[in-house]
Amino acid sequence: MAITNNVALQFNGVDERLEQDAASAFGIANLWTISLWLKPIADVPEEASADHHALLHVRGNNPRSEILIWGAKIEGYQEEEIYVELNSELGQQLRITRFNLVQKRNEWRHFSCVWDGTNLIAYDQGLLVQDYSTIVSGNGLQTEPTGGRSIRVGDHFRTGPSLAAWSGTLGHIGIWDTALGPAEFGPIISGGFGFDLSTTSGAYTSSAKLVHYWKPGDDFPFVGQDLVGTLDIASGTNATATGVNNVVMDQP
Repeated sequence: MAITNNVALQFNGVDERLEQDAASAFGIANLWTISLWLKPIADVPEEASADHHALLHVRGNNPRSEILIWGAKIEGYQEEEIYVELNSELGQQLRITRFNLVQKRNEWRHFSCVWDGTNLIAYDQGLLVQDYSTIVSGNGLQTEPTGGRSIRVGDHFRTGPSLAAWSGTLGHIGIWDTALGPAEFGPIISGGFGFDLSTTSGAYTSSAKLVHYWKPGDDFPFVGQDLVGTLDIASGTNATATGVNNVVMDQP
């Protein structure tokens, strides 16, 4: 297997994704951090002209302990928002928050969200997002549901025309079972794709709490291999096309 630091995965916004539909123990409960590199594409296909595009979706059955991250459709060259939605262990809406001015056409940005059991916050390029709106705020917990959870990257499990697949490029994705501190994002941002999330370095001290790490490689089918856990996401609808045709030489 060859893993390089200058490749990413490009999704067409229609029928390409990485997924693991077989529910598995996910390793996070009511305290976690998710981070990813994203770059919306310049042109959105007509088929993907929905108002929002899914970046990542994690959910249990019914759906329980759900995490859904989606971005607004890029209009022109202005900065747009990213939404994070959480459901509780009982399947009830726990939080929907809109984080403004955190993605831009043809520009690599690092986005991370942190849930500490009570508060949902986000960082854009390592800086706390101050411009946000809480749309839904409910009560409850996120626990590891019985039967585990499934994941899709670049798409979602829901039905309906308002939420489409991701149109753009995605880079390294990390999930921790802890709330990363603000200083820890500095080395991640400055290191770009060359930074190894599984290794402690400088102010980044949470490598031991990293439970999933997807770092695109240039040998299919390893584009969705989990480098620290066992949740490989290289199998699924059109995953072969994504792995073979859409690995691009690009990095922050």
